[in-house]
Amino acid sequence: MSLTVTVNDILIPDEDILKYPKSKESIAFENNKMLPDTIEILLTNSDPTIYDDRYSGSLFFGTSFFGDIVSVFDNDINRYTFEGKLKDIPIKEQKQTIKLVATNYIDDLAKRTCIYSNAINKTIAEIIYEILTDVGGIPASNIVYAGFQNAINIQAANTAYINIDYDANTKKSCIAVVNELLRISQCHVYTYQNLIYMYQWQPWGGQFGTDLKKKNVITKSYEHFYSQKDIVNYYRIGYDNAGTIAWESDSDAESIARFGERRFDVPNQKVDSTTSTDFKIHFRNQAGAAWAGDLAIERYKNIQKFCEMVIGSEMEFVPVADQLDLRFTPFVGEPVQIVEREYDKDKDIITVKALFLNTPEVYYVRDSEPPAAPELVSAIPLEDGGILLKWTESQEADWLGYKVYFSSSPGEWEVESCNFGRSGIDRKITQQTPDGYIYEIIYQLNIGTEYSFYVASYDTSFNESGPSNIEKAIPFLDTVDFNMYRCQGNIYSAITLDLNNTLSGSVPDGFNKYSDGDDYGSKDYQPAAFYESGQYYDEDGFTLFSFRGQADPGDITYQYRTSDDDITYTAWTAEADAIGNVDVTLSSVKYFQYRFIFRSTNWGDTDSIYLKELE
Repeated sequence: MSLTVTVNDILIPDEDILKYPKSKESIAFENNKMLPDTIEILLTNSDPTIYDDRYSGSLFFGTSFFGDIVSVFDNDINRYTFEGKLKDIPIKEQKQTIKLVATNYIDDLAKRTCIYSNAINKTIAEIIYEILTDVGGIPASNIVYAGFQNAINIQAANTAYINIDYDANTKKSCIAVVNELLRISQCHVYTYQNLIYMYQWQPWGGQFGTDLKKKNVITKSYEHFYSQKDIVNYYRIGYDNAGTIAWESDSDAESIARFGERRFDVPNQKVDSTTSTDFKIHFRNQAGAAWAGDLAIERYKNIQKFCEMVIGSEMEFVPVADQLDLRFTPFVGEPVQIVEREYDKDKDIITVKALFLNTPEVYYVRDSEPPAAPELVSAIPLEDGGILLKWTESQEADWLGYKVYFSSSPGEWEVESCNFGRSGIDRKITQQTPDGYIYEIIYQLNIGTEYSFYVASYDTSFNESGPSNIEKAIPFLDTVDFNMYRCQGNIYSAITLDLNNTLSGSVPDGFNKYSDGDDYGSKDYQPAAFYESGQYYDEDGFTLFSFRGQADPGDITYQYRTSDDDITYTAWTAEADAIGNVDVTLSSVKYFQYRFIFRSTNWGDTDSIYLKELE
């Protein structure tokens, strides 16, 4: 991760930063509170005239530093990961350091009085959004509205509307009011990469998340513990009944027997009145009150189980609130939800705290039987540096997709990257193919480097098969690009005649890459179209060239040539008919090139050809 730190748009040089901030995000599942993010950036103070507040002309001279805007920009993801106000600059003269302590805009909500009222049908999530933006002054551009919309939809479906009335005399801060609304609705507002999100808690329904395997967890860093401090098994919630407060209540007898009565009250403070308008927060109807109470009991009627562990930076893409499925001994896919994560740039590790979603009982029995491993049929280098992989299609009814692994170093299967990402790339391919094979082309590998490939299949329970066999290939780039004249499409999925080709029948000069006496390079020779490949290479040698053409007999012909040293090629073979299924046996040649010639005198959209095998 490459970070840029600025104070009031003044860049802090990398060489002055002794320790980058630990990026910490929390959803605070345990107490439904919105917490401000705080960062600490350690700078060198070896030259006090630069930053020291005791020196006139320094960046933080006097007390003018307070409230300066501190920004941390992540160049890797092109986004601000923190933006807040400077609150303190403790200096240690002996160590010649100065620390920048800053909090984000949520901290300002704790210092701003909430003045807000509502007496119409608005959901709790809508009210929270308006307090954050209209009262708290947080720009809408800093809020990801999708989570708010999801919460609004859930609450509206359950008529979870409230009356709320806070004025200056109430002397409640915005953050205190928002935290109470979060408690009532089982919602969470949290920050991630300097943006505000909302999450509406709902009972876990057997969904699958991101696999977390043994290789992703730092050795012996796992630990877990239980918490009973949030247990709720009885509720009493006030709602408006024609101007008078009525009370909705219910309980869970089993939980009360185990833990004693733990109440969930709305409001959670005594009000000496029966008039609904005397209550600062209350539900507008009985159904909404029952929904809130039942949701609280469903969530907190039992003890909660948490785990903490340190994971590698390759899991950086998994944000707070996302689900992980633990797949290391003794877990076989145990779902947990990240409630807190802290990224340490200096150590390049992530510490996560997560809540178990499936305890204390297994409510959903999940399949743990992996599918059979596919067969990797071939790995074919293409003219443009890509590798075409072909493997057998999985036959399991619950099959979902494949993981493609590649490496240029023996045993290091999840280190290198391609255009789809890091090795172990996920390819969800759920449709059956006509020939029973899956084809995938990957790019952005190192040209001239030999790679090994294997494929694994996984099912809808994210059980992964064992590895397929291993195939090797070397990506290359031709010094002369392949020629494609009056054609369109891809040879591996089909090329067809292009009726709109602007060359209008003229064969380009130099069409043929290798001079061997034929006349396809002259302008007076005018077949309908050409496709001439680049040169393919396989250290083990090619043994089969297989393709299928569709047209009238004689309309499409083919030729090929071979070499063992990339210098001396054989002459092109005589033209042969390329219609129907054609299999050409090769004698383990290392270099191979082919071309197709469309000779149709009548243009037709159905004339086509595609490559089936090159192995």
